[in-house]
Amino acid sequence: KDWASPLIEVIGSGNSVNNIPLTVRNYLRKSQGRFEYCSVSRGRNVADTATAAGIPLARLALSVVLRSGDVYLMAVFPADRKPDLPSLKAILGQDFVLCPPQEVNDLFPNCDPGFVPPVAEPYGLDLIRDPALDSLEEVYFSSGRADTFIHATGESFSRLHEGRASVKRITLQEPARKPLAPESQGTGGPAEKAAAEKAAAEKAAAEKAAAGKAA
Repeated sequence: KDWASPLIEVIGSGNSVNNIPLTVRNYLRKSQGRFEYCSVSRGRNVADTATAAGIPLARLALSVVLRSGDVYLMAVFPADRKPDLPSLKAILGQDFVLCPPQEVNDLFPNCDPGFVPPVAEPYGLDLIRDPALDSLEEVYFSSGRADTFIHATGESFSRLHEGRASVKRITLQEPARKPLAPESQGTGGPAEKAAAEKAAAEKAAAEKAAAGKAA
């Protein structure tokens, strides 16, 4: 079955591609999953590269590194979602923020900047994984090299994280925001609305006082 995007070139499978970081290649080999290596044109980041290659973001496993003090954590989720950091704080009891790019580069020294593969254990990190990835039949993810993506069956991708004490399954999706009511669009929040009402009242009072003096 040809299960790769028609817009990218499959350049190998198994362990036939040597340009990706050895750390990643060895980790994939140990998982005994099915993987294809795909040549892509480098974009600004993983999501841009995937979009240019015709890969749906819902099938792209995106990995980001979070930090709380001196604690680092990798989060893996579908790229069409956004991590809900406040909820993550409530679940884990720690206030995690996105790790600065230079620190991420230091944690993944053999990877291209901005192209972090969704494998945490060989780099000494714990990992949280969004269960939304479990329902995917196929998954694309960064190899650690900007010009090479990895394409896997959903089962093979799950093997990368199964049975590992360093992996937690946590829903990371940010809650959908309620749309603004038509009458409130463009008026700002409650504080701005109250300030506007106060200014209008003060203006009306000033105009009334001026009219009284004129009379």
